[in-house]
Amino acid sequence: MKKILFVFSIVVLLAAGCNKSQQTGSQSSASVNTKSASTSISSNKDYKKVISLNFDRGNGAQQLGAISSIYTDNNNNLYLLDFQNDKVVSLNSEGKQLSVIKTEKMSTIAVDDNGNIYGSGAGSLPDGMGGILEYNNQGKLLSKVDNSSAFSATGDSEADGVLFIAGNTLYSKTLLNVSYAISPIGASLKTGATKIDGIYGMSGKRYKIRVNFTPHTGSVDKPISFDQLAYLDIFDKSGQVKTTTLKIHNLVEIRFLGEDQAGNFYLFTSLYTPPANDPNFPYPTNYAQVRKFDASGNQLATIDVSIPQGYSGMFTTGLHVDQAGNVWQAIGNDKKMLIEKWSTAY
Repeated sequence: MKKILFVFSIVVLLAAGCNKSQQTGSQSSASVNTKSASTSISSNKDYKKVISLNFDRGNGAQQLGAISSIYTDNNNNLYLLDFQNDKVVSLNSEGKQLSVIKTEKMSTIAVDDNGNIYGSGAGSLPDGMGGILEYNNQGKLLSKVDNSSAFSATGDSEADGVLFIAGNTLYSKTLLNVSYAISPIGASLKTGATKIDGIYGMSGKRYKIRVNFTPHTGSVDKPISFDQLAYLDIFDKSGQVKTTTLKIHNLVEIRFLGEDQAGNFYLFTSLYTPPANDPNFPYPTNYAQVRKFDASGNQLATIDVSIPQGYSGMFTTGLHVDQAGNVWQAIGNDKKMLIEKWSTAY
């Protein structure tokens, strides 16, 4: 997926307020059968929505325009990138505003343990992207480099430059479970990148997802009404691999979200659910979930993150798991931006 498609999805958010095809979630239930010798299931009773913050849409000091990326630091403070107003707003773990930093135009962010903010922004690529910026926690621009390799290395059209930090390294990642190592945290930003097969978690383990199907095209002659297989390869620091097999009914998308400090890992899944009033409707609605697993691959919880009617959001960058295992999501419509948090601590 090319970077320009990601930027287009942000532009769509600026005009949020109507239902969005495949990104608009269905609130109806779906059949979810996850069965594997290596995967067991428990309920989601331990997770509860504990924060739901409404911000007016606009360009005022207490308003938000369009959230294109969210991230958390090691204190589980939340950072919101307002793509429309070119600012980063930080909130503590209870949702209280801490700071507002004005920035250049950026599309995604990552935050290190010192509160330094890294953003993907303007560069020399044909679509105008490819740059990486670094701000300190006071809003001072520390560094800015052009790094097209982190977004489209050697012509790789998969790279779309969603930034994240694992261990002591800044990476960009793709929607297809490929990542690019950019620079060690604390060092000068580099202009090159090393391609990684998979995505690293904070423990140093590397995760790679493989599937046995082609994502749904929206065509009525290719219905999704059967079990899909997804394979998660987990590589430890020595390179040894363990594969967990997931069998999920009506699966259309699966992505690695991250790890928490206890070593649990989280996957995003999207399921096809045909509208009840017209089973032949050509465009699927998606039932979206975050699935929590322990380090051995046993599923511990499922959190429904489907986007409600009348709202819009991006599962790519508007969904984030912090180091304590809390799940954050940002969605919006033409009047409000909604920030929500699911937690086991309440």
